[in-house]
Amino acid sequence: RGPRPPPLGSNRLKILEVMHLLIGLKNSEVDKVMIELGVLPTCLDLFFKYEWHNFLHNLVKKVVEIVVKGENEELQRTLFSGEAKLLERIMDAHHRNEEECKQAKATRKGYMGQLREMANMVVSESVAEREEEGAASNPGAAMMRAALDTEEWRAFVALFLKPLNEMHDKLIGRPQPGGVYSDDEEDMSPGPA
Repeated sequence: RGPRPPPLGSNRLKILEVMHLLIGLKNSEVDKVMIELGVLPTCLDLFFKYEWHNFLHNLVKKVVEIVVKGENEELQRTLFSGEAKLLERIMDAHHRNEEECKQAKATRKGYMGQLREMANMVVSESVAEREEEGAASNPGAAMMRAALDTEEWRAFVALFLKPLNEMHDKLIGRPQPGGVYSDDEEDMSPGPA
């Protein structure tokens, strides 16, 4: 397992919140500085370093969403094929998590839910862009599709992501024939006072 990293701390979390807001501005000059400073790779580094920091994970997921759904091709290139290497990190984390979960008394990493959501977001955005080919679509769509069009990513989606999504989409418990409550159940609402 190795030594635990030092606490993230509220100051660094606040700095990440500011980075999230700055990227959310969708200003080309601000985005250029974010690329120069390596904000996206740093966000992902922290995401994986602090595997149990839910606030951090959700914040990084929001940053990734802004970039994936945004129109800045350079930010998208940085996220997918630049230093950040989002897809590779997602696949590596899933493979490492699968291997670690085979050990006795192992638990899933705390960020696995957010990783699944990021992977699904990338896949759905890619599909949406493909369907909007003729319209004024995301300028980074072709680059994003090229990043997704690898044997490794297709295998990951087919062997890991699709079964994981199917498992999460299953209804838990016994479904009632008439919906949530059956007609046989008594009305539990209080009567007239």
